[in-house]
Amino acid sequence: FSGAGPKLILSQTADASSTLSAVKFHKVDGSIRKMNCRTGVHKFLKGGDLSYRPEDKPNLRVVFDVAANDYRTINLDKVFYIKAGGKRADVFLTEQLLEGV
Repeated sequence: FSGAGPKLILSQTADASSTLSAVKFHKVDGSIRKMNCRTGVHKFLKGGDLSYRPEDKPNLRVVFDVAANDYRTINLDKVFYIKAGGKRADVFLTEQLLEGV
């Protein structure tokens, strides 16, 4: 993924079964969230439907939050750091944002 942005890395790892990723992004309320998540987790699905059609919102990705043991939706446009599959991408990082990464 050399030179790839967070959106590309998360998109490319989404098809890999149970890929572990560290992600930092801006939440809807403006706060910053750091999450260790996996793609391809189906074990805890309860049969509910998404409130949107995935094909209408390609910038949203459903992942499994390892710490919360629950599913989360990430807006790929808001991701500014990701480490997945041994690759890392940073976008517009300041020292404050890098803290704890």
